[in-house]
Amino acid sequence: MITLALLALGWTVGVFILSEELPKQVTVLVAAPLILAEALSGILCATAIQKGSSTAATSRSSETMGMMLTGWVGLCLVLLTLYHFRAIPLFLGQPFAVLSILAMTLLLALLKLRACSIRIAGRMLVFAAAAKGALALEVTQPELLLALAILIQLGLLLMQMTLGNNLMTRAKPNDLGYRTPGSVVLAQYADTLILPFVLHGPEAFIYLFARGLGLSVTAVLGILCRQSDPLLRQARCRNDSAAFLMMAARLNLGVLLIGGALCLAMLTAGPFLAAAMSLDETPFHTVLMLLLLGAAAPVIFGATDSLLATTGQTVPLLLCDIALITGLSLAALSGQLQTAVFLAQCFAVAHLLKGMIAAFILARFGGVWPGVTALVLRQIELM
Repeated sequence: MITLALLALGWTVGVFILSEELPKQVTVLVAAPLILAEALSGILCATAIQKGSSTAATSRSSETMGMMLTGWVGLCLVLLTLYHFRAIPLFLGQPFAVLSILAMTLLLALLKLRACSIRIAGRMLVFAAAAKGALALEVTQPELLLALAILIQLGLLLMQMTLGNNLMTRAKPNDLGYRTPGSVVLAQYADTLILPFVLHGPEAFIYLFARGLGLSVTAVLGILCRQSDPLLRQARCRNDSAAFLMMAARLNLGVLLIGGALCLAMLTAGPFLAAAMSLDETPFHTVLMLLLLGAAAPVIFGATDSLLATTGQTVPLLLCDIALITGLSLAALSGQLQTAVFLAQCFAVAHLLKGMIAAFILARFGGVWPGVTALVLRQIELM
């Protein structure tokens, strides 16, 4: 939870500081690479850890690192090719922004693989403070601000490599989202990856700021699922269906209560954040509400991603993720994703449909009912 608080606070403060001194169009050129690097590094780590988990323990670390680096090289080829053919409207004429995405993705992936997440969670706060100082010195070029972010991440990585376990501890499996399928992480960030192709200027700024806030809900629910994963797997290995159903129901109830409370808190804070960011006359609150609705799909339908993976139903989970990613991609190719509201609507609909289908599969084949229905069916007792 401390990790989440530091990241959410750092993102909010950082974007607020940038938007105070810079036009929205310039702020986007700094904020977009930051959130894209966060998303891409998470996808690379999850995919590498998933593939490397089948290797022997003695070689798992080097195998995972090698797979991550291979994925990063492939990402470089794809992103540079798209930029060369002018297929990324948000970064037209901004080669340093594309290069900074690649550099920060690599640095963040190395940090996430090598360091405990709580040790690097304050990086956005450090960047916010450094950006405030740079702007006070009238450093307003996005290239210099991105270079500052790269230097901060490089400094953290060098500190970790030099000091080792004295100041930083090697990441534990749960810190890395261990056992989280790469398709799940990709589905979570699909809209963020589509954004540079369809939005720009103020519309991109509104979406990015609201998306950064919405990610806090996803992060909290991810923490709950990772903490419950070992207990669920133990019950599954013992073939204790009663204990498994009880823990699954409790997980769904925890997601419902905690996730629901966090969504309400974000919605309550929305008007105040809009006023502070001079976004009163924009659809910011609508975009935030839609993004929170999509992120809250587990609140309504239960922790379907975690439970499908735990019960070994990886194929239905993969198919749900592929359907979500394909649907958003087709919507982007249709040429209609020109506003932040429309992209947020697509995000909400896609995640709600995925949650509904996954919940049906779990209820039909696993006996796990979504959210509060577990109370009605007496799979869990509060007293």
